[in-house]
Amino acid sequence: MFVLLAHAMRVSAIVVLLLGGVLVGPYGLNLIAPDVLGEGLKTIIGLSVGLILFAITIVLVGCHNGLRVEGGSRGVGLMTTRSVVMDIFFIGNDFGGNHARGAVGVNV
Repeated sequence: MFVLLAHAMRVSAIVVLLLGGVLVGPYGLNLIAPDVLGEGLKTIIGLSVGLILFAITIVLVGCHNGLRVEGGSRGVGLMTTRSVVMDIFFIGNDFGGNHARGAVGVNV
C-alpha cells in the first residue's frame, strides 16, 4: 500500500514510510508510543540502520566499478563480478570497522 502511494506521489517509498511513522508516533496522532515497543524499538532501529548501510555499500561499490567499465560486455561482466566480491568483503568484514578499531586499540 505504501509503495503504491509513493509511486503515485512520485517519491521514494522511504519518504512515505517516514511520514507515516511521524504521523502515528508521539509527535503526530500519538497512536503508538515508544514505551509500548520497549526494548524492541532499539532492535528495530539497529536493524534499520544496518540495512540502510548495507544498501548504501552495495550501491556505492556498484557505481564505483560501473563507472570504470571498459571493453564492452566482457568488461561489464568482469566489473559486475568485481563489485560482488567487493560487496562480500566489505559487508563480511563489518565495513572494516572492527579491524580498524582493534588496530588502534580503541574499544567500542
